[in-house]
Amino acid sequence: MLIAHGIIAMTAYGFALDAGEATSVAAITFAIETVVPAAIGLALLGDAVCGGTWPLAIAGFVVTLGSCFVLAGQSEPDA
Repeated sequence: MLIAHGIIAMTAYGFALDAGEATSVAAITFAIETVVPAAIGLALLGDAVCGGTWPLAIAGFVVTLGSCFVLAGQSEPDA
């Protein structure tokens, strides 16, 4: 199952790179790879943030998403 998901992910990433700007696709992919597993772990799998580090965890999410939006707004120069 893991191998199948890897193949699907690489295929989808390739199609996204073909259809869109590499900067935008990479930024969105990195943000999703960071935020979604963390959210699933916190919400469904019983993961927890160490005591007193919630502000740091929230800041990390905000910086990740903010960076995604900034990078997605940048485009490569036309060749």
